[in-house]
Amino acid sequence: SLHDALPIYAALNKLLNPAGWTRQCVLADKQLFAERCAAAGLPHPKTIAICTRGEIRLLSDPAGQYLVAKPSDGEGGSGVRMLGPIADGGALLARGAELKRLARTVIIQPRVTVHPELADLALAALPTVRIVTFCNEQGSPEVVSATFRCPTDPAAAIDNMKAGGLISSVDLDGGFLGVACLGYGGGDYECHPVTGSRIAGRTL
Repeated sequence: SLHDALPIYAALNKLLNPAGWTRQCVLADKQLFAERCAAAGLPHPKTIAICTRGEIRLLSDPAGQYLVAKPSDGEGGSGVRMLGPIADGGALLARGAELKRLARTVIIQPRVTVHPELADLALAALPTVRIVTFCNEQGSPEVVSATFRCPTDPAAAIDNMKAGGLISSVDLDGGFLGVACLGYGGGDYECHPVTGSRIAGRTL
């Protein structure tokens, strides 16, 4: 099963891409990753502000936006804080002491809302797809796998396995989902255990 293969999959990732598991990897730093996306012209949530040791540096006007704060080097959803709608720059700047408790460096971005066709799998979080690429023999990037993730805990603000999320394979040709499994703890699900909505066979 997919659940049984997870430890092997992680070990292979570390073997094939050891640099990807170091702090120098751009994927390990949300601020650097956002900058890389911007430089490459890739769609991504715009960085509204950076908070370092409680000092907030505004990069864009936050007025009227629902914002999320995330430790720049965090993983597993640890330290993610929903800031809610922000009236103006002053209201955000006033929250420096609160954000200082989350991490040394915190990145603040608009909350990404779920697509209506996935709302029945979202609960209070944003379902995501993790796409893995390798450089092939010609040195060109190639998609080798894709995994859909969605939450099972109605109180969770994140969709990953550490928060009790489900994972499901994504067929690379047709975009349809396989049977989902609980990332930690096992159990296979053709339908979402909370909403009852179909997962297996669903096309993204």
